[in-house]
Amino acid sequence: MKKTVLLGLIVGLTLLGCSKRDQSLASDEPPYYPLKMASLSYMPYSGATTLVFVNETGEEIRLNAPKGVETDTVWNYNYDGTSKIYYNEFRRIRFTGYHPDGHDIQLLFDISVVQSKKDPSAVFDLLSITFWDDYTHAPTGYLMDYKLISSTRENQVTLEDIWLSQEPEFISNLNLLGYEFSEVYKEESPDNLEMYCAKGQGIVAFKDLRGYWVLHKKE
Repeated sequence: MKKTVLLGLIVGLTLLGCSKRDQSLASDEPPYYPLKMASLSYMPYSGATTLVFVNETGEEIRLNAPKGVETDTVWNYNYDGTSKIYYNEFRRIRFTGYHPDGHDIQLLFDISVVQSKKDPSAVFDLLSITFWDDYTHAPTGYLMDYKLISSTRENQVTLEDIWLSQEPEFISNLNLLGYEFSEVYKEESPDNLEMYCAKGQGIVAFKDLRGYWVLHKKE
């Protein structure tokens, strides 16, 4: 009986020690940041998706994302690259298609958690759209970056944190080619390309050298 009690006490102390050690290890683990719901509303896509855009003459551009939204976890390192400071949820959807003129169009749509450049302890959610249009600057193509803070996570965020000289323009009600959208953010490039994104609808319009293309439907 005494041996049984002693054995139980040893096992109990061993488990307690392991538990404390595990807690200590867990406390040293960098924090994990899932994306905020406010950010996910800017990416209203699931499964294979096709966006159909039309211009004023009725021509169509079909952008396809056969893989749908891809979700991953990303480690983020401090600026000298020596240690991990946090890891976060990352979502991406890639659209590809063809312009009526025959050239390629690509849209890379990402949402991730980003560290503030000024305050490393502060993070925020960033929506980033990269737009390639081979027609604009052939043969190298055109690269336009659209960035929007989709959630500040109650941190102080400035333009310096998103590497832009100006914020996207907010348009409460947009009427474009007879289509109406609300709560739209517009970004314009130095070469007069434009991109429009709306909460709950994603990409709703863009402008290239041929003019405006507006979201007609999602398939």
